[in-house]
Amino acid sequence: MSLRRKAFLLRLLIGASLIAVLFVALRVAVLPGFARLENDLAQRELKRTLDLLSHEIETLDAIVVDWASWDDTYAFIQDHNQTYIDSNLVDETYIGLRLNLMVFIDTSGRIVYGQAFDWRQGKPLPISEELRSHFAPNAPLVRHPEPESHIAGILSLPEGLMLIASHPILTSEEKGPVRGALIMGRYLDEGEVERLAQLTRLPLFLWPYDATQAPADVRSAREALSEEIPILVQPLDGETLVGYALLTDIYGAPAAVLKAEMSRTVYQQGVRLLYQLTLSLFLLTAVFIGLDLWGLDKMILRRLERLATAVREIGSTGDLSLRIEMSGQDELKALANAINDMLDSLAKAQKKLQEAEARFRMVTEEALAGVYIIQDDKLRYVNPALARIFGYAPEEIIDKLGPLDLTHPDDRLLVERNIALRLRGEQEAIRYTFRGLRKDGRIIHCEVLGRRVEYQRRPAIIGTLLDVTERVQMEDEVRRWATRLEALNAVIAEANAATELKDFLQHVLDHTMRALKTEMGAIWLVERPGGQAYLWVTRGFPSELAAAVGQEIRATQITISGPQVVEDWQTPEETLASVGPIMTHHGIHASITIPLLAGDEYLGALAVAATRPRRWSAEEVKLVEAVGQQVGTAVQRLRLLQETRRRLQEVALLSKVITIAATSKTLEGALQGMGREVADFLGLPQASFALLNPERSAATVIVDHRAEGSPSAIGAVIPVANNPFMVYIFQHRRPLAVCDAQRDPVLAPMHELMRRRNVASILIVPVLVRGEVIGFLGLDSPTPRTFTTREIELVEQVATEAGRVLERAQLVEELQAALRAKEEMIQNVSHELRTPLTLVMGYAELLQRGDLGALPAQVANAVDVIYRNSERLRFMIDRLLILQTLEPRTFRRVRISSQAWLTAVVARWEGRAIEAGISLQSDLPSELPDIMGDLDLLDQVMDNLLDNAIKFSPKGGSARVSARLEEEELIIAVADQGIGIPPDELERIFERFYQVDGSSTRRFEGMGIGLALCKAIVEGHGGRIWAESKGEGQGSTFYVALPVT
Repeated sequence: MSLRRKAFLLRLLIGASLIAVLFVALRVAVLPGFARLENDLAQRELKRTLDLLSHEIETLDAIVVDWASWDDTYAFIQDHNQTYIDSNLVDETYIGLRLNLMVFIDTSGRIVYGQAFDWRQGKPLPISEELRSHFAPNAPLVRHPEPESHIAGILSLPEGLMLIASHPILTSEEKGPVRGALIMGRYLDEGEVERLAQLTRLPLFLWPYDATQAPADVRSAREALSEEIPILVQPLDGETLVGYALLTDIYGAPAAVLKAEMSRTVYQQGVRLLYQLTLSLFLLTAVFIGLDLWGLDKMILRRLERLATAVREIGSTGDLSLRIEMSGQDELKALANAINDMLDSLAKAQKKLQEAEARFRMVTEEALAGVYIIQDDKLRYVNPALARIFGYAPEEIIDKLGPLDLTHPDDRLLVERNIALRLRGEQEAIRYTFRGLRKDGRIIHCEVLGRRVEYQRRPAIIGTLLDVTERVQMEDEVRRWATRLEALNAVIAEANAATELKDFLQHVLDHTMRALKTEMGAIWLVERPGGQAYLWVTRGFPSELAAAVGQEIRATQITISGPQVVEDWQTPEETLASVGPIMTHHGIHASITIPLLAGDEYLGALAVAATRPRRWSAEEVKLVEAVGQQVGTAVQRLRLLQETRRRLQEVALLSKVITIAATSKTLEGALQGMGREVADFLGLPQASFALLNPERSAATVIVDHRAEGSPSAIGAVIPVANNPFMVYIFQHRRPLAVCDAQRDPVLAPMHELMRRRNVASILIVPVLVRGEVIGFLGLDSPTPRTFTTREIELVEQVATEAGRVLERAQLVEELQAALRAKEEMIQNVSHELRTPLTLVMGYAELLQRGDLGALPAQVANAVDVIYRNSERLRFMIDRLLILQTLEPRTFRRVRISSQAWLTAVVARWEGRAIEAGISLQSDLPSELPDIMGDLDLLDQVMDNLLDNAIKFSPKGGSARVSARLEEEELIIAVADQGIGIPPDELERIFERFYQVDGSSTRRFEGMGIGLALCKAIVEGHGGRIWAESKGEGQGSTFYVALPVT
């Protein structure tokens, strides 16, 4: 398609699009405005119609007001005079006022006068029953509570709609009282609607709201109309606009739908305006396109045709001396001048290109780097330098060999891919290295840089090639050294940071083998200096090879004093000659083995091996030696760390054992816990404690810790006689450790028993109390095991702690037996004393009363002394018995008013205080809380404290009872000014039978059980009791704390 046709179609498309867009925009922007204006005008007309209807109702209401507020009507509604009817209620009145109804109703709701009338035909009509239903006594039309009330509006009736108004009947001055109501009505029939239509100059139609015969548009509008939307306007068609209004009756219910039709003059004017504007725009666009095409053709298109013709002529002839002529001073003229300048530049460039080609050939022929041109998978040009690099003459390569012929087979895919990338133009220039093949078969390393060019008008690649074999070899050596240094640094870092020996040795092997590129490695360590047990860590070694070499090393005790470098195990050094057959049998041909030392101590060896003969360099041997030095230092450090950990674990074990011994409630529980801990620590499945009988002839197992599911040995009796274990323990009093009791020749008589019980290794440690063996701690395992000296010492410490536990148990048992004997003695003595004491007090009382005859004064005084001291003795015996039999579960607990109880206690002791010359005071707040307790027992507590306060206070002194609420406790304090208590005795005064002054010459009597009894009673109530004193001679204060309810 020509440029001229394209320009015409483009402008036509632009013009049509512009007209369409403007038409749509005008239609969207203008027509809705006309529609809104039309709607507003229609609503205004409809409101005017409604206002006219309201005016008709107001006019009717004014007529009713005029008649109802009239003295004649006021009198008529009361006296019903005929004169009023004859003068006023005649046919001319109905016709003149256009009334269809007139009703007079008095205040009782009775119709005094009522008449329906057809004013158009001039004849009266009966009032329908539906209409009468609206005149009920309490109907809104009838009931007017105030002179100012009235009602007017539309009434919906079966026969049609009626304009109706009601007003109270008043005097001419519109004063009351109200004597009734006057109602007038006018049917809103077709004639009235036609009259309204003439007044509004609009076609009007009125339909009752519930009319079933209404047109479809009225029924649809009726659904949309509501109290919120009383007016609805919508187009009926392109010529007519319809408005609908909802009319409500005097009760507020929908009564009718008023319909008004209006012509769409405004909207039609808008449509005509839109089409006129569109037509005008079309004509203007057509004129503009014509003028634009004429100017474009004259000023641009014809001149472009001339320019194209001149350029084609230059291209077809190839004559760069021709020039283009173009008139004018515009862009086309500038384009022609630019083409002429380009032709000048092309001519100059052509000359320079010829000169450059000559220089290129001269430079490439003399260059030291190889230069090549690749085209169609062939080398189209190579300079002498490139031919020398590959050992060819240039003529042997050019057009005969391709780049892949000079490339190592493993790198041909790389070279082919890079050549394809440049020929496709995906990468302009690429530098990379590859392995080349010389004519003599040697491999060289080449670095090339090439880019895509046009050679003889076809795609080609021109580039340079350098022989970088020496550089690559140096880089490989540097990488090897870097790998070795990296491995050494990693080993050093691991040696400083490692915490687990075996993991560290495995990592060392990984780093060393990676640095030397070997397939196998091993490290073996003597686990204990001078020992024969070895720790092996291997990488790549077959398990049978490791086992065979390990067995040979153990058997021959090979010790490596320096590096052992083997290039071929077919001819090993004399030191390792015995290992040579083992190595070659398993396919190992070369190895380096160096000793691991910590100072002068031999720890083991490090070895790396290869599956082919290999000449080890001095640097590789030095690397392995450096690694060995780091491993030796790290092994020594980690062994110290392991030893420290082991000692800490032992301390933790002993701490647990001591804690168990101190906290266990029973002897069996303590021994069970101790046995379990030591067995778990040593990784053994069984631990048991056995105690000797008093005759020391046999030991009985009292504690047996075993794995779950194993039968318990508790209760088993082990005879001492003929038992080599027991005999050894009792004779030597030191541990017995057996590695394998099933094979030990010394224990031959026990072999069958050990096999039957599945016991191999045994450790038996004696338990001593006061230097005597009273039992033993036994540990065993089903597998052979050598117990170390440290393990035996550790078990000895556990056995010692078990001896302490047993000794404490014996002491506790002895003490408890003594206490039981003491308590039984006290109880027996108390019971034995009560019987004779009762008789003594009985006869003393008979003598006091004179039942046995009169007594001399001196004898009577003696009898009084006997009775008082007998009573005191009975009091102390009763306290002792209560203390012995006191049991909190038997307390008779009741709710006690603290204030009333303490007040009664103080009152009970006031007489005794006065006799002793002591001032007894109290400080008892009225709001003290209640407590729950045994009143008799709590009375004994207060009696004992007050008895002591009065007894120990000097004459003229004072005692004080106070109480207070503190948190959830009632705190009772009894203070005196007595002899006081030394601070170091405050805790012991509550012990049984303890007295501060325990001498036989003490000043105050007593058994030392009163405060012990107080403590037992208070603690039985869940409370506390304590004493405070600043020292001797400074008084004391006793506190009792009881929980409140």
